[in-house]
Amino acid sequence: SAEPIPYRGDLEVTPLQPFDVGPPSYKKVSVVGCGQVGMAIAYAMMNQQVAGSIALCDMNGEKLDGEAKDLEQGSAFHQNVRVSADSDYKV
Repeated sequence: SAEPIPYRGDLEVTPLQPFDVGPPSYKKVSVVGCGQVGMAIAYAMMNQQVAGSIALCDMNGEKLDGEAKDLEQGSAFHQNVRVSADSDYKV
């Protein structure tokens, strides 16, 4: 059986530095799956304006259309966020 690696309290911890790729308007985020978790992520990203474009992808076309319309309606308060949706990954 393998022995666990012992903990060393003297190790130096270096925090990660933020990675800046430009303003949020240049970023596109794709959410695959429009269930409760996927839509919670999409709403949070829209409200925090972390991306200029949010693409939704789901195999259930009716649910996808409804969720996309909900996001588009909410994006009226965030003019810099564009919402697109499709059942194909090309979105």
